[in-house]
Amino acid sequence: MKTAAIIAEYNPFHQGHRYLMEELKTVTDAERIVVLMSGNSVQRGDFAFVDKFARASAAVQGGADLVLELPFCYCSQSAEFFAHGAVSILHYLGLVDYLCYGSENNDMDSQWRIANLLYEESDELTEEIKAIVKTGISFPMARQKALEKLYPNQADFSIMSSPNDILAIEYLKAMYQLDSIIEPISIRRRGAGYKDTKFETELPSATAIRKKVAESATDHPLSEELKAVTTEPMAKYILKRRNEGGLGTVENYFDELKSIIIRQREAIGRIFEIGEGIDHLIRRKIYETSGIHELAMEIKSKRYTYTRARRMLMNILVGLDKEAMSKIRASRDVPYTRILAFNDKGRKMLRECSKQISIINKPADFRPANELHEILQRYDEIAGELYYMKYHYQQYGNRVYSDKMTSPIYIGQGEAWSNL
Repeated sequence: MKTAAIIAEYNPFHQGHRYLMEELKTVTDAERIVVLMSGNSVQRGDFAFVDKFARASAAVQGGADLVLELPFCYCSQSAEFFAHGAVSILHYLGLVDYLCYGSENNDMDSQWRIANLLYEESDELTEEIKAIVKTGISFPMARQKALEKLYPNQADFSIMSSPNDILAIEYLKAMYQLDSIIEPISIRRRGAGYKDTKFETELPSATAIRKKVAESATDHPLSEELKAVTTEPMAKYILKRRNEGGLGTVENYFDELKSIIIRQREAIGRIFEIGEGIDHLIRRKIYETSGIHELAMEIKSKRYTYTRARRMLMNILVGLDKEAMSKIRASRDVPYTRILAFNDKGRKMLRECSKQISIINKPADFRPANELHEILQRYDEIAGELYYMKYHYQQYGNRVYSDKMTSPIYIGQGEAWSNL
């Protein structure tokens, strides 16, 4: 029985995500779908809009059979770290035949060619990227310009400016590094673009959905509109959380961030992604700004993208330092993953997984097998407890302040998740 995998955030799960699952079944012979999903933090340097168990449960109802969690140290970082961590987990599960991903351009030939050039990265390319970065250009743009200069006409390098194509390239590069036999399948993205904020389209993006909900008054029903673009259970859950003031955002943590920066001013330079001189800028601007978005805009420059600036601030909040990420990068151990939601097919899939990878059922019962696991666990716990400090999450009627004791969500055939 063939298995297809998707790497996702589902922030929140919507009809475009359901379309990708339906399409991958059409273009492959896969009968089962495993999703590797970001936990309660996402790549753009933010906390997830809705809780990971709600998003995972919606994914199972939307067509997935098993949803696993990507640890914080991967899911809240650059495309390279995000992709390498995710592909590593899927590779070592030992049951994935296809990795399916949405793409703006769907140009697999260029994706493969660019991934290969980056995987082999010649000394000439390395030096050219460094030289361009020194002119004040961001690393992603410098990499694209260097490739265009050194390897003209070998690929359509313009796709490197599209978010999903950037991830696609990094997925393929990770496959080269792991010598993985998983077959990549690119599916053209349908509907609004990743950053498109227009809600009134056939398939609005997650960005547009978040914006629409955030801008609507709590007495605005929004129910039918959200049902049409997400799913009925997800729409109900989003509105319930909105009305209770419980939708996740890192903006709610500005006071905590400010306190950390003031108290640990000399240690900020040791935080991952904080470049030379940026620590001084952050310490100065923290007094002149009143929110995380505003502070990130002050950090943003030709060299540092807005998203990278937000990741810097998230790393400060969680305390993720350069030493820890250096050890993760150098480690040859296999990362762990955690079960978030599953159905009957998913239960069978779990029995077939390779023994090479640790799969967590309940974190309170997990014992790290190596230093990599210890690092991942440390920051998963910090990020989780920060999230639930503000996000009022209940399970079985009780307020949860940590997800260490939370079991995976089982969804039987025809069942709907609710009251998480």
